[in-house]
Amino acid sequence: MYNKGKARGELIMIDSANILGNHRSSNHFKEILKFSKKSDELILVSPFLTNDMGDFLEKINSIKKLTVYTVFEGYNDALNKADSVLKLFKYCESHNVELSVKINDDLHGKVYLFYKDEKEIGCIITSANFTSKGLVNNYEWGVCISNAEQQKLLRSEIEEIPVSDISKNQIEAIHKAAEEFKKNNPAQPEKKFKINKFINIKPAKKGNTKMGYYLKPIGVTGNPFKQGDRLKDNDEIGFGDAANKLNKGDILICHSVGTGFLIGYYKISRDKSEFKKLDKNDNWPWKFSVECNSIPFSQEWWKYEMKTNDLVSEFKDLYPDKHITYNGGDTLGALNWGSDRVRLTKEFAAFLIDKIDEKWKNK
Repeated sequence: MYNKGKARGELIMIDSANILGNHRSSNHFKEILKFSKKSDELILVSPFLTNDMGDFLEKINSIKKLTVYTVFEGYNDALNKADSVLKLFKYCESHNVELSVKINDDLHGKVYLFYKDEKEIGCIITSANFTSKGLVNNYEWGVCISNAEQQKLLRSEIEEIPVSDISKNQIEAIHKAAEEFKKNNPAQPEKKFKINKFINIKPAKKGNTKMGYYLKPIGVTGNPFKQGDRLKDNDEIGFGDAANKLNKGDILICHSVGTGFLIGYYKISRDKSEFKKLDKNDNWPWKFSVECNSIPFSQEWWKYEMKTNDLVSEFKDLYPDKHITYNGGDTLGALNWGSDRVRLTKEFAAFLIDKIDEKWKNK
């Protein structure tokens, strides 16, 4: 790896950099904890900041001097930033942490520099913002550098950025105005063009094993889901209980009660279900919000006549050693007993999603 030398434009090799990512054995926050235990000062460069600044800083409580470079109006984040920065000031004041907050709305880089008694301890250059998603959950990568000369060069470049310093009095005034603005201008749902509705979301061979794939019946015997009926692109689908085993991001492959055809596949878009009993005959009152990821197919699903049980037989003929259901079964008999969902194996779910995609793409 190379970086700029003392003469601007000169490149010199760094031989003390380690690649950092978020994975099971480690993540950015664990690395920040390691650095902070040896440090009393942190320079934090991050366009986005967690709203729970205090919770994070309590875990790195050896830091007694904190300088934060961040964005305020950029990324349309001013309302959230007013809240998080005020919390940051209050935490530092109550914990005797010397704080400076500097603003540049063209900032995009993310850097963490650590010091002990003003001496360089190490730094992280990364894609990860100072948020729980950035430091722990997202797919982020960076490098940890323990070369003091390179850290000095990096700090000098950061300190050349034109900034505006914000005081506690200023942020209190900004926060008060932001709260008044939110009160007078309630947020309106923003309509978005979502390309993920057209992207194949079948299970990867080596992917997130926590994601669930379910066959979900739509309609009931007394009120079947028939030709011409459609779910909306963004709709709510009901279950017979709180469905606490379902999670945001799980996939529902929907099956028409009445025709026995596949309707399409939908992604759960909300963390929790809500109780909404539509009438006395609604036996599935716990509703999840879903997004359609098979729009062209689902708009006229009945024309394709894809019988779910026929696809079970086809899959077993092709893959006799693979199962249909997550618990090791090879039939969908649970649907005949009124089950509100059947969890599928990743292999069978991928097979059904491929079949749906093939139909509308080859139309």
